Amino acid sequence: MFNPQLPRSCLDLMRSGARSSGFYFIRDSGDNPVRVFCDLASESGWAWTLVMSQSFRNRKMHHLMRVPLSNDAPLNASNPNWEAYRLPLEKMKELRAESSHWRITCNFPTDVFDYRDYVKGNFSEVNLMNVDGHKVCKMVDYINVKGRNCSHCTAAWWQDSGTMFHHDLSLGNCFFETFVNVNTVFNADYFGWYENIDISFSCCADDSSSTNHWFGAHI
Repeated sequence: MFNPQLPRSCLDLMRSGARSSGFYFIRDSGDNPVRVFCDLASESGWAWTLVMSQSFRNRKMHHLMRVPLSNDAPLNASNPNWEAYRLPLEKMKELRAESSHWRITCNFPTDVFDYRDYVKGNFSEVNLMNVDGHKVCKMVDYINVKGRNCSHCTAAWWQDSGTMFHHDLSLGNCFFETFVNVNTVFNADYFGWYENIDISFSCCADDSSSTNHWFGAHI
């Protein structure tokens, strides 16, 4: 049922004064309530909506590994959680329209938020919903893999019809891969996919580790 009091996004919530992270109801384009998780606290002035999350134990689930973000593959869409969750494509597009940036975190909200094993991108530079190819060099605002990092640099991304968006530090030839010397497992996957595993990356540390995708903006 239509509720004019419901905000359109987590960003609207922050604009109205909300500052606590947690579960909220927002409206979709049909004015239907949608339960989401909003992070309004980890980065000052930023409002983030969780659009997908997977535990490491669920890394092989088809919806989380084999379906690119350009396709519709909702999973527990009415019950946002860290284990196995993905919003419908239509809702992702609505949130994308109100978001300037995306980010991927590990183990939110379990770990202390410290920008380790973290990436943030600007949709104007790289729209992770439509990346199609292998070793695609795209500019990101910031990327950190196991403590090594760079800002406003290019990194290599993978995504195709049967492969979820992810990064492979050891195979790319973009700035981050050629400049940052990180001890990696050959061919290891980071920030998703996880066909080849590096357990020193915190998203892959154990079965309860999680990889979390967010869309958001700064007020």
